[in-house]
Amino acid sequence: MPLLFPQTRVQTDVLKGWPCDGPITSPFGARDIEAHAEGHAGVDIGAGEGTLVYAPAAGLVRDVFIDAWRGTSWDAFKDLFGNAVILDHVEAGYVTLYGHLRDLPLVREGQTVEAGAALGVVGSTGASTGPHLHWGMAPRLDGGRPSYLPRHAVVDPLAFCSDDRTGAPTGTSVLAARLDAVAAEVAAIASALRVR
Repeated sequence: MPLLFPQTRVQTDVLKGWPCDGPITSPFGARDIEAHAEGHAGVDIGAGEGTLVYAPAAGLVRDVFIDAWRGTSWDAFKDLFGNAVILDHVEAGYVTLYGHLRDLPLVREGQTVEAGAALGVVGSTGASTGPHLHWGMAPRLDGGRPSYLPRHAVVDPLAFCSDDRTGAPTGTSVLAARLDAVAAEVAAIASALRVR
């Protein structure tokens, strides 16, 4: 069976980090198991349920999929990925998918996010055997829609980032940075209130 997925390493600066901490539990591409007989269209990262998922690069939230919302042309997509977010990295020419999120995503369609922004939390919605993040990537089509299809166009997200995770936003570093920012805002507000 021919492999439909490109295997080239390109533009290693597109993604600045990884979307969550955890080991790769299912790699991209051709597989020997029935569930991925045509190839796995992404990378599965094993992480505990509730682990935060972050944007590894800035982008526009192109689509937010809620597994419970039925009756649309995207039902088959939701059957696979459950609650999911698709980011459109317009300037880079790619879209990325974050699937099997546990709860409602933490972002909304049309929102612009920076690298390190929380997108949602790891879950097991859609066609999933346990908590993990499905991380996919595809070239951006005109208008960014349909964002992640056709299936034969998907690429390995690992080909677009460094081989190590040194640039990855981790839950600890991102949370600490956000807490520091909130603490600074609170201090500024408290100081302003004291001046009056």
